[in-house]
Amino acid sequence: MTVTGAPAPWVPTAPWARALPGIVLIIASAFAAGDSTFATVISVKQIELAAIAAGVFQIAHAFRTKGWGGFLSRIVLGPLYLAFSLILLAQPARGALILTYFLGAVLFASRDIRRLLSFAHWGQSCCLRGSRRRARTVRLPRP
Repeated sequence: MTVTGAPAPWVPTAPWARALPGIVLIIASAFAAGDSTFATVISVKQIELAAIAAGVFQIAHAFRTKGWGGFLSRIVLGPLYLAFSLILLAQPARGALILTYFLGAVLFASRDIRRLLSFAHWGQSCCLRGSRRRARTVRLPRP
């Protein structure tokens, strides 16, 4: 494979084109901070759309998998995603509470699993064994 031409020279963009995305993001974040209820509803709607897409893809993918194990798990998860998205569609405020509680439960479960794993692997960590040693000082010869 040979390259016939040199790369195109870098063309600087206009300052306003570089500043525009930052200005838009600053305005959007100020709006979101000012009206947190509206920002919550918008984020719930985005999660709802993602859940609808995930449910449809799970159901479609269930019919393309080989074996009953993959088929059954996907055919059960697809309607669960769709039911979850219908709950978010019908009641966005309650859906935001459900999402918040679910995230909290996942974080607590993650904490507990990390604690269990840390006790299971207590003696295997190199950091625990080396932390009690004193640092040695190296003396350089005088010139």
